[in-house]
Amino acid sequence: MSNVAFCEPEGYEEPQQNPEWQKAMQEEISIIEMNCTLELIDRPSDKIIISVKWVFRTKLNADRTINKHKARLVVKGMLRFMVLIILIYLLL
Repeated sequence: MSNVAFCEPEGYEEPQQNPEWQKAMQEEISIIEMNCTLELIDRPSDKIIISVKWVFRTKLNADRTINKHKARLVVKGMLRFMVLIILIYLLL
């Protein structure tokens, strides 16, 4: 068994140049569109912006070979907590 280290990208610049990461990002966008979980609109002047970022992970097989590249579009920082509170308030 060999020890292999994988450096996963932390920004957007590196993955946008790599076809495997591009495919992973496109799969994530397709899932978001299919589930209708995101809608891009013009920014209303009286609303806060919810920032998002890409998170990249390399999924491995049991023998430590690459299974797939996975990209997720996630809400940044504490805004997740604020969004959760707003959703709970709207559901009550």
